[in-house]
Order: sequence, then C-alpha cells, then structure tokens
Amino acid sequence: MQEPITDLNRHRAPQVLLVYRAQLQRSHMTSHRAAGLRGEEEEGEVGKDDEEKERKEGQEVDNAVRVLASFPRRKPLVAQYAALGHPKRNYYNAEKPGCPGPGEAAHVRVVDLRSDTVTKPGPVMRQAMAQAEVGDDVMGEDPTVNGQGVEEAKDGLNGEESLGSPVGTVLAGPRDFISKAVRCRKALGGGMRQAGVLAAAGKLSLLEMVGRLEEDHHNAKTFALALLDCAPSLFDVDMSAVETNILRFRIKDCGLSPQEVCARMGQVGEGEEASLGQGVRVLMHPHYGNSIRAVWHLGISPEDTQLAIKKMQFVA
Repeated sequence: MQEPITDLNRHRAPQVLLVYRAQLQRSHMTSHRAAGLRGEEEEGEVGKDDEEKERKEGQEVDNAVRVLASFPRRKPLVAQYAALGHPKRNYYNAEKPGCPGPGEAAHVRVVDLRSDTVTKPGPVMRQAMAQAEVGDDVMGEDPTVNGQGVEEAKDGLNGEESLGSPVGTVLAGPRDFISKAVRCRKALGGGMRQAGVLAAAGKLSLLEMVGRLEEDHHNAKTFALALLDCAPSLFDVDMSAVETNILRFRIKDCGLSPQEVCARMGQVGEGEEASLGQGVRVLMHPHYGNSIRAVWHLGISPEDTQLAIKKMQFVA
C-alpha cells in the first residue's frame, strides 16, 4: 500500500507539483459551480464526469510526485562541475562587450559569439511586434497566438533567438497535448496574457527568416575548419558534430586553459591593430572538459567570422 502523498512530500517532493495539484482542485471546484447553473439532470451527469476526471488527474500528479521524490537528491550542477575539476560556467558575470580595456582604441570591432540570445529584434520585427493584434491568451483569445501561420511554422524549432526574436522556445504537438501544456503552464503560474506581441516576432522568424540559418551553420563550419589549420596545432574539433550554429572545440595544449584563451580573444593585444588592421574582440565562453563554446547568429556576418579567424590565428 502506498503511503499518503502528504507524508511523502513533506521534505522531498517538488512543491511545484503540489501547487499544480491544488490548482487542479480549484479548477474542478469552479467547473462544479458552473455546472450548478445548469439543470439538475445535466448537473448530475457533468458532476460525475468531473469527479472521475479529477480523481484520475489527482492520481497522475500523485504518481509523478512519488517518482520524483524517489530520485536521490543531487548536488547543484555548479558543485558537480567543481568536484570534477571543471571550470565554472560563469555566463552571466562574463565581461560585457563594448568597453575597451586599458590602452585599447575607442573603436574596436566586437564579434560576440557567447550565445545566440544576444541578438536584438530588427526594425521589421519591431514593427511586426508593435502592430500585432493581441488578446487574452489564457482565455484563448489572442489572434496572433492562434494564427494558423504560426501553428504551421511550429515544427519543433528552438532557434528563433538566433534570428532576433526576444524569446526562442516553441512547444509543438497535437491540439490536445498543447491544451494540457497550457493548463499546466497556467497552474504553475506561467499564464501569458497579450502574448501576441511575442508571437508576432516568432512568426516572422519562422516564416520569413529560417532560410538564413544556413548562413550561421556555414559560418560556424568555416571557423571550425580554420581552427584545424592553426599552426601550431592547438585545437581539436570533431567536424562530424559541427552541424548547426553551435561550435564546441577543445584545447590540446594543457598549459593553456579555456579561460586564458577566451580572455586573450576578448581583449585587443599589443601589435594587434598593426597586424589585423583594426582592434578585434571576440567574445566566447569557456566550457567544460577543457573546451570552448561559440555560437553564430543573426548579428554575425561572414566578415565577422573572418575577423574571428584572424584573431584566433593572431592569439595562437
């Protein structure tokens, strides 16, 4: 016999699922009250259906809590990386672009490969967002979110951020699946109201800008090939894994850390302007396993990629 769910979750079960369960119960209470406005015969039928539905959904949530509560508690990822001797992935406290260091020229070209989330909406996208028809999405009344064009374009893509959208994740699936997902989102406090402003940006990205993703993939592969041509050979790249706009490469020289390489790439060195014709700062992130991560996006042109290659050759 299973122990009571309240006892099981007292210390270990995720509180978020308990909130979800409470929201489900409130939702059913609301539906019961609504049923009370109907005829007595209809109320009895609806009430029985709602009770059975509530019972099944309550069991599903209880089972999910039990499964999650049975998992051993693990250390946070930061602690796990530290225990393995990996560098801290300090994405959000990294040096920001646009501020030349001591002795650097005021005019420096910045090639920001930290993430595709650094892109910004362009004029056309901003106009589409400003002119979007909106409504209450929680009530299913936002015409832009409900637009057929967006539904057809939602094909599992998770890359609108690289195309300039302010958000970049899409959940796609059959209508009943999306309906359940929206309900979970609302129960967990994630309801969005006039979401058409964001949907307009996503629609523009998916319907009119997806074709340029190929340019990002090409630029990433160009940079990866250039790393293999560096003399002396400092970098290891698995070219079979270079398929998208995200590149991860390893450093062969154990005496040179990813942090040191990223630091050198991110500042203008002595003699650089004379060698390259201008100061260049290439921003990347140290990654785990003695590797570096670089991401191409809307803001990085083929010319920027060539500058990043020249910078890497200069640093190497």
